[in-house]
Amino acid sequence: MNPKHRLLLNLFVILVFCRLSNAQRKTEEKKDFPQSMEMVRQTPFPSSGSIKSNPPYFIWSPKIEKRLGVDTFQFEINLHQVRLSQSIDFDTPDVMWSEELEWTFWHPNKILEKGKWYWQYATIEKGTKLKKWSKPIEFDVDGNEDQFLTPSAKEFVESIPKEHPRVLTSPELIGNIGFSKKELDKFLSYNRRFLNSKLPESLIYNDEKVIEVKKKNLDKKKLTRFIARNTKEIYRDQFYINISLIKAYLVSGEKMYSNEALRRYRYLKNQYETILKQGYYNDFTEGMYLSISTLIFDTFYTELDYNEKRYIEELLVEHQRKTYKGLLHRAGLHLHKSSHLWQHHLRDFFITSLALTHHVPEASKWLSYAYELWSMRAPIGSTDDGGWAMGNSYIGANTRSLIEMPALLSRYSGVNFFNKQWYNNISKYLMYTSPIGHIAGGFGDNADIKRETMVPLVRAIKIIKPNDTYAHHYIESAGEFGNNRSKRELTLLNDNNNLYWNAIQTKNLFRNTEDLTYTSMKSLQLAEDFRDVGIVAMHTNLDNPNKNLMVSFKSSPYGLIGHAHAAQNSFNIQIGGEPLFFRTGYYSSSSDFHSLQSYRHTRAHNTILADGMGQKFHSDGYGYIPRFLTGDKISYCVGDASNAYNGELIRDAFKPYFKDWNVEMTNENGFGDPGITKFRRHLVFLRPNIIIIYDDLEANKPVDWNWLIHSKDNLKYDKNKVFTESKKGKGCLNLFSSQPFEFKVTDKFYAPAVDWLSNGAKAGIKYINHWHGSTKTPKTKKNRFLGIIQVLHKDDKESFSQIKLIDKNSFNIDGWSITAELNLDKSPSLKVIDENELNGFNLGGGSLNLMGKEFKSKNENSSLLVEFNGEDFIVKEAIDVLPSSMLYR
Repeated sequence: MNPKHRLLLNLFVILVFCRLSNAQRKTEEKKDFPQSMEMVRQTPFPSSGSIKSNPPYFIWSPKIEKRLGVDTFQFEINLHQVRLSQSIDFDTPDVMWSEELEWTFWHPNKILEKGKWYWQYATIEKGTKLKKWSKPIEFDVDGNEDQFLTPSAKEFVESIPKEHPRVLTSPELIGNIGFSKKELDKFLSYNRRFLNSKLPESLIYNDEKVIEVKKKNLDKKKLTRFIARNTKEIYRDQFYINISLIKAYLVSGEKMYSNEALRRYRYLKNQYETILKQGYYNDFTEGMYLSISTLIFDTFYTELDYNEKRYIEELLVEHQRKTYKGLLHRAGLHLHKSSHLWQHHLRDFFITSLALTHHVPEASKWLSYAYELWSMRAPIGSTDDGGWAMGNSYIGANTRSLIEMPALLSRYSGVNFFNKQWYNNISKYLMYTSPIGHIAGGFGDNADIKRETMVPLVRAIKIIKPNDTYAHHYIESAGEFGNNRSKRELTLLNDNNNLYWNAIQTKNLFRNTEDLTYTSMKSLQLAEDFRDVGIVAMHTNLDNPNKNLMVSFKSSPYGLIGHAHAAQNSFNIQIGGEPLFFRTGYYSSSSDFHSLQSYRHTRAHNTILADGMGQKFHSDGYGYIPRFLTGDKISYCVGDASNAYNGELIRDAFKPYFKDWNVEMTNENGFGDPGITKFRRHLVFLRPNIIIIYDDLEANKPVDWNWLIHSKDNLKYDKNKVFTESKKGKGCLNLFSSQPFEFKVTDKFYAPAVDWLSNGAKAGIKYINHWHGSTKTPKTKKNRFLGIIQVLHKDDKESFSQIKLIDKNSFNIDGWSITAELNLDKSPSLKVIDENELNGFNLGGGSLNLMGKEFKSKNENSSLLVEFNGEDFIVKEAIDVLPSSMLYR
């Protein structure tokens, strides 16, 4: 039957309207959020009137003694207390009180009843013991919150047995970890090769040829850092062998493995002392030495002689005291000031506290602190959506903590910490944003080169959560399309991060008796939004990476934290898993002349500069994704980066690097406030191969608007078109603007790339120039851009479609009509309709006319998506919604 006739006979419209909850607010422009997230918390939480989880965590700032920088504070050391009640006067018998706390967060460990609640926190001054209470802070419990109830810290500490081991396993599981006989034989065979083998004379990096070359280019400080970093990697190899031998003992109970583990520990001890004497300290090397000391102490507690046991205990206690002092008022309050803290410092602190409990009185306090902190903050990559604000590549540095910490917490609390919402969504997030056969999204350090680094993590999740559809498909895809490393990791028993080891034990702890059920890959939608972290990923073919066109978009409420970049409202395009229009630069180091100016900086990304100035190097330089709609033919999102360009404020952590590398924080170098007050970027993906970018821009002063497009391979500009070609595809960009513009293409970095730490050489990457395109416009307060991108596979025989210009705002291309309002005197609007009038998108209110049927927006200035599925019209509408990470901050 003709679709039009079928519609006349049977028209059924499904309307999906993205409504706001009571806690959510409509926000079309930069208004109430000059700061999305505080780098160091000053605002108590909850204070927004609503909560997301029941019971909530309560967190507040201690009294500031001195401000030392933009995001560095010296806090007074006092005791603190919290009280919680449904009476504003706190005069009822059911008032809940915390103990007197050294830290400034608290969890009531009880589900709160519906209704209005009040809480206060007090500072208990030293000496006088006077309690100075805050004003009562109110919030509501509406009964729709997520519920995740955990035991109190006191109950958790009391659950720790006096026997050892406690970390890698429990005493009753020695010789019965859960490996099959085949796995056990394979694992022990691997470890037998290390028995009584000769150990390297030194673990300090000493490649004389390389060092001589580095001496010519690096000062003494940078050369020492280079040697220390490479020494860390050599030490790490022996560290992992030692852990493997400890595990070989635990799975077999055989003394030959424990004897070898102890021999190698003493060797690592001597090597670490030599490394320190020669001045090659590295916090990762230190972490490994302390970690192996903890595991030896815990696993072989009854076998160590008194002197060795005493040495390890004193070593660990001294370090724990220093660590606790450093963590207090830092880890709980800081958004993400230290990547290493969450990668390994907190985990090591927790594990060492666990091993020392019942031996050292302070260990109970340390364990309580780490337990409460992890329960409150982790995983720190986002709130619930499984995302990682610092970039997909650096999930890898956190994988051990992400599995080992909840595994241990689950073992001793009796509560499955893998039931947190983040763990329910991590496999989904990775399947969409970092699929097998693709680069890891492109946002953040190393996310522009790394591939398939998350297979061990997703494999562990699949074991722990066997009904996770996305984990199932991810692992299935890795088996069919993964690289050789990924396929090897699917059966690896001895991964260095203990992921499989902890997953097997957790699976046996919480045996899943449900039938295994998966949603088929073909029934999954082709695009997903992860708004808490600020990422959207759109695809054409999730089944086969070789045929997939992937569009990634970022506008993150977290701004620039950790290993993230100043890249709000930026996009990346991959075809067949290879970059096409893609961000540029190299991770030469976390902060050097190149990475500060041509890698982390906004100029390295497919987004906007104004007067050559980029986004803020701080959490204040944030964006967010107010709207997302998706169907089979069309996917849409909008990013709002109106707050990203609000000054040259730089995180304190970066300032020494700017000084060391002689990078001046000037407007000419791209650091400053260009006065942008509005940057809304709308992205529409028309399958199979057209991407529309529509930008609405305003500033409080006239500026030169620089629209950026990049490629790692090549760019060619010809008559308003930009072309690129890569290993797997080719792309063509047509760019239009409200203002006339010049377009410049260069294959030179603003700051040249130098592989001074050999990061590129280790990865087999030679630092060559990339390609960069940018507009130059007359200085104006307002502008709009319309970019229409076509993408073809390399072996496609057809050429790019010609765009037919209907008028200044209207275009036809490949069966689609596109109307974008470029007249600055009129409100922004965008309308897209296919030639058969079966599918359409509309921005800016009004209506869509398809097949003689009018589809009206229910809300002013909303976004409307209508698709015909063969029988009915599917109608979806969206207005601005704040993500949870901004609402519950």
